[in-house]
Amino acid sequence: MPQKESRCLRFSPVVVIYAECLLILQYIYGFNLTNDELPDSLPGSGYRLDEIGLVKYDHPVLPLGVKVICICGLALQPSLHRNILC
Repeated sequence: MPQKESRCLRFSPVVVIYAECLLILQYIYGFNLTNDELPDSLPGSGYRLDEIGLVKYDHPVLPLGVKVICICGLALQPSLHRNILC
């Protein structure tokens, strides 16, 4: 296996964990909360959370579902790759 490919497979779980953390945060953002309870930007810094994908949708099921499907593909890809090579 080429060195770049093995390095990619080694760090893919880190990317999947990061993506799952973003999914959990997006799930929380789907709750019907006010801006006082769940702000759109970080207080003090002015950093907008929609820059990392934390957007409040009117119907959060569809965007969250699409993200879950994409993450499943990302999570299954390294294991499928290992099964094909072995």
